[in-house]
Parts: sequence; structure tokens; C-alpha cells
Amino acid sequence: ATTNTLLQLLVDDRYRGRMMGLNTVMFIGTAPAGSLLLGALAELMGAPTAALVYGAVTLAAAVWLGLRLRRLRVPAAARATT
Repeated sequence: ATTNTLLQLLVDDRYRGRMMGLNTVMFIGTAPAGSLLLGALAELMGAPTAALVYGAVTLAAAVWLGLRLRRLRVPAAARATT
């Protein structure tokens, strides 16, 4: 819900439909790809190790994204509507 709200507030009106579509593809489309990758890793190194590696990569990505989002400047008009 937060992602949709941010996209609607921050993306220019003429690009909003494209960004919402891209967000949907990325959100829904990564689950099958991630499952395939996790299954392949589990075959190679065992399920517990694969889950640990996958979790570490996910945590690293979340930290990186969190640091990047701290630098995001929200326009005053968007802050006024929330």
C-alpha cells in the first residue's frame, strides 16, 4: 500500500500508468523467478543453506534500499496531502 501511495504522489501524471504497471510486473513477476532461483540453490547447497543465503541477500537489499530512500526528497505538495 505504501508503494502505491508513493508512486501516485511522486510520479508525474503522464507516467503514472506506466509506473503502476511496472510496479505490478516487478512485484508479482519476481516471485516465480525468486522461487526458481531458491529451488536451484537448494538443489546445489541444501535447503537450509539456500534459505540462509537468500535471506542474507534479501536483508542486504533491504538495507541498501533503505539507505537510498533516506535521500529521497518528497515534494512539499505531496507532504501536504498526507
